[in-house]
Amino acid sequence: MISMEKIREERGSTLLLSMLVISLLAVAGILSSRTSTTETRISRNDRLYKVAFYEAEGGAEASTELLEQNIEQRGFCSGLGANQVCRVVGMAIDTQISDDPSLKFYMNGALGAGVKPTSTAAGRDVYIPKGPDGATPPITNILIGGDTELSTGGAIQMIAGYEGKGKGAAGGGAWIIYDVRSRHLGLDSSESIVEMEWKHVM
Repeated sequence: MISMEKIREERGSTLLLSMLVISLLAVAGILSSRTSTTETRISRNDRLYKVAFYEAEGGAEASTELLEQNIEQRGFCSGLGANQVCRVVGMAIDTQISDDPSLKFYMNGALGAGVKPTSTAAGRDVYIPKGPDGATPPITNILIGGDTELSTGGAIQMIAGYEGKGKGAAGGGAWIIYDVRSRHLGLDSSESIVEMEWKHVM
């Protein structure tokens, strides 16, 4: 039989134990909420990175076709005035001066190491705007530069019969190796740069 004195001694211990369990559950709830928030942020940042990468890659792929058109047409929008925009198939080229040489970007020299496209006319050849203007993200800026190289030639030697000597026939040519750098600036400072080489055979 439990004495009244024993019950009086244990009065309040159940309340204290309940409060301790509730506190532990509250801490566990807060920690799981923070973990969930962190996971959501990580997932969002991963999505932004992937969007930036695919936009930059798409810009590089599209600019190779634009480059071939630029070579074929010997430039775009001839006679365009200063501070104008030449639009070609959803892509744009902005000019600083009248009949800007940037409209003939197929003639650009080799790009220096580490040079990245920027959101200004001087720092890019082509851009694909997605934001309200040509400088506000999201935007894909593209820079193109080429270097001419001699291609490897083929040679054959044909026997000239009784003379015992060979008659040579050699063929070769040249190509331009273009560096195409595409930089996508996305939302929340997300950024991705894709660089590829494009060989134009002459």
